[in-house]
Amino acid sequence: MKMTPELTRLAENAATVRLEFDEAYGLLQAKQATVQNLLDTRQKLEEEAGRQSDGWEQSLLASGGVESEDSDKATLLASLAKEKLGRISPLIDAARVEVLKLRYDAAEKARRYDFAWRELSTALIQPECEALLNSLRDSLVIVRGLFALSPLPAHDFDNLLGSLVRDITRENNLTPARDYLAAVADDSENALHLWPGSFPENMRNIMRRSPSGAQMAMARNDPEKMRALADGREPCKGMG
Repeated sequence: MKMTPELTRLAENAATVRLEFDEAYGLLQAKQATVQNLLDTRQKLEEEAGRQSDGWEQSLLASGGVESEDSDKATLLASLAKEKLGRISPLIDAARVEVLKLRYDAAEKARRYDFAWRELSTALIQPECEALLNSLRDSLVIVRGLFALSPLPAHDFDNLLGSLVRDITRENNLTPARDYLAAVADDSENALHLWPGSFPENMRNIMRRSPSGAQMAMARNDPEKMRALADGREPCKGMG
């Protein structure tokens, strides 16, 4: 399959949009890691507050019910942990909102790539498939002619083709197709080397887990709805 300026343009556009998604996805992953770290820290603070509270009771009983240096220390550490807990929860809420916004931004870019990927894939694959099928034309003409020269019913030709197609659909046709594309991956003269690969699964997941456009539009004007989407109280409908 020959290269054309239009195919080059489509490939460059797809590559640009893919890079934009990768950058957005990187920001999303970083913020998701921040949220997870905050959640881990909160859990440790909760455990610390509980442990120090228990330690205060034990110290108090050990000293015969009289406040001691150990019980004072346990009280101070428990209070500090509780203070940190009160301060970390708003940080988690804010970070979750940022994750939601970044996920929506990445989903928008994934949707743009979906369009660019479909456009490029169609432009590459459809002509190649047509050419491969046309290469079978001479053989099919002979087969059809042989049917016509024989007492075999003409509809058996259609049945034979239908049976062949059904057999193909039941076989592993992805591996031969990938091998076919891989064989020209380094051939810059063959347009099939521009094949962008299958649509990325991480893009599919981002689009599925993103708020819909309508949800995000409402959330931008309603902080409570934004928080509900961010912490999962309201399920995200996904971006089609």
